[in-house]
Amino acid sequence: MQSKKKLYQSIRSNLLSRPRSRHEAAYLSCDIMQYLCEFCDNEATANELRKDFTNYIEVHQFQDLLNRHIEYAITLASAERELIYEEMLKLFYLCDENESLEALGLEFEQSEKNRLKQALKQRFAKEPRCVKIVAKQNCETWNSHWWWYQDNLEG
Repeated sequence: MQSKKKLYQSIRSNLLSRPRSRHEAAYLSCDIMQYLCEFCDNEATANELRKDFTNYIEVHQFQDLLNRHIEYAITLASAERELIYEEMLKLFYLCDENESLEALGLEFEQSEKNRLKQALKQRFAKEPRCVKIVAKQNCETWNSHWWWYQDNLEG
């Protein structure tokens, strides 16, 4: 875990730089959510980060990022074969990024989010052992309240 100052500086630096890919923008959304959940007790700073991230998305023309991520997660979760560990890990990362992007103001079709949740629940039911391992390894303070961790860390 990064310190409050280091994480904030990293976020600020990334918001000012040109991303190499949409993946960097999605990853940045998780950093912002971690900062907001673990360190930010100032509403003005929180609003500024949200506004700056929205501007970052618009400047780099990534408005479709959340829809693309949801589609990718649905495709991965719906694979007919078992997922290897790295794919399950990626699925959890996609879920974290999707939730972070939504929380920071990106829009999506609710029907797509419903499709994703259904695909995830089916995948998690098929591979509970791997899911529990990944959930346990990746659950942190900032993301622990999201259903894919809560549901898979019970019992």
